[in-house]
Amino acid sequence: MPVLQFDGLDKHDGVSSFVTTRMGGVSGEPFASLNLGLGVGDDREAVLENRSRVARLLAVTAAELNAPSQVHGKRVVAVDADNSGGTFDATDALITNLRETPLMVLTADCVAVTFFDPGNQAIGVAHAGWRGTLSNIVAATLDAMEREFGTSPDDIVAAIGPSIGPCCYTVGTDVVDEFYAAHADISDEILASPEFASAGSFDGDVNRDVKLLDLWAANRLMLIAGGVKAMNIEVAECCTACDTNRFFSHRAESGKTGRFGALIMLRRP
Repeated sequence: MPVLQFDGLDKHDGVSSFVTTRMGGVSGEPFASLNLGLGVGDDREAVLENRSRVARLLAVTAAELNAPSQVHGKRVVAVDADNSGGTFDATDALITNLRETPLMVLTADCVAVTFFDPGNQAIGVAHAGWRGTLSNIVAATLDAMEREFGTSPDDIVAAIGPSIGPCCYTVGTDVVDEFYAAHADISDEILASPEFASAGSFDGDVNRDVKLLDLWAANRLMLIAGGVKAMNIEVAECCTACDTNRFFSHRAESGKTGRFGALIMLRRP
């Protein structure tokens, strides 16, 4: 089963983290083959088998996976011994300091951001589409880790996973206006006119009323503003819409597709 790993996280003992691709599972078209999403219309038994395969990479069971329900908000939940193992309603980020307690978010164009605090041995994962990015879910996750575990943001190692890239992610004037209203300081850096952006292989609906949104840069800049060191942030720079052979893309596949996962877990010493 091919997975994507980040050097910044992989070099640390005691933590396992990876992003799955769409390969290595049992789902049929259009969810072929490692779809991890239960709510997209795929066969439930196939999804459960796919989740079991992914869980085995961490030496846990699928029932031990913790996942937020992902409503494009910024609610962060701390996973503890009382609530571990299941889905968390109206939630888009999870944090924990429990070992052998895997956290997972599912994406198919949105960004997954993973967090590791090596000093306090705590982890987090956040789902950031344009709404979650607009609401600065990465800052909310950093705040929650500081509150729950004493995390200092400048100790955090973070990774920004594959998502629709700035080559392909066209957004309308309503989204543009919201970003300028909420994040005027970075909006010029994260929003580009199509004629100035690099062309991707996925042809979006480009016209003079849209701009291209860079979710990678937006979340990176928000992490830095939250106190994370730039050198501790790794960006996959893999566009899901350009590379549907490896990743699911909600936009490039017209909404009928699966979900891949970003996972992180503290291991026992």
